[in-house]
This record gives sequence, structure tokens and C-alpha cells, in this order.
Amino acid sequence: MQILKKVIRWIGMLLLTLVLIFILAWVALQFPAVQTKVVQRVTMELSKILNTKVSIGKVDIDFFKTIVLQDIYIEDQRQDTLLFAQELDATIGVLSLFDSKIQLSQVVLQNATINLSRPREDSSF
Repeated sequence: MQILKKVIRWIGMLLLTLVLIFILAWVALQFPAVQTKVVQRVTMELSKILNTKVSIGKVDIDFFKTIVLQDIYIEDQRQDTLLFAQELDATIGVLSLFDSKIQLSQVVLQNATINLSRPREDSSF
């Protein structure tokens, strides 16, 4: 009986710790300085992966469900504008974060310029 009480106490403390970490992360993401650091890190990684320039001016994250990005700029491989938008609003499926996937249920672009082109011989389009 003593061991069962100790195990239950440790499990309770572990769950409480995880909930506190989640709450602290959410509170930290409410500060513009933290959001800016997160965005800088994400744009740096995207720039490396895409081998092109990616920049985001400002971000606003509301409780892991809605994200608003302002002044988004993405270049293509020829250093031409692929996407520029004054604002992008996206609604994220919360359960998709637990699957290590991002599922967007709604995306709204405002004042956007998108330049897409494809070769005539490309049949996969």
C-alpha cells in the first residue's frame, strides 16, 4: 500500500510538472519579445532549408490555435519575390501539434503578391 501511494504521488507530481511547463510556455509566447525570437529562429531554419531568403516582420500567437504573421517575404531560388503578404492569418488544428504535424484549417492572405511560374514541358502541374 505504501508503494502504491508513492507511485501515485510521483505520477501526480509528474503530471503537475508537465501542466506547469505547458502553462509557462503559453505565458512566455504571449510576450512580443519571445514571439519575435521564435519567429527569427523559424525564419532562419526556413531560409536554410529552402536555400533562399525568408522574413517575417511580426507575429501574434493566440493560445496555439491562431497565428497572425505580418510582412511576410519569401524569395524564390532566382532571388525574385515568390510571396509577399502584409498579413497572413492561419487557424491551426490543436490536435495536429501532438502528431508532429501542422494542420491548417483556415488561411487568409491580405494584400498579397504571389509570383508562380512553371516550364511548359512540366506535366506534373
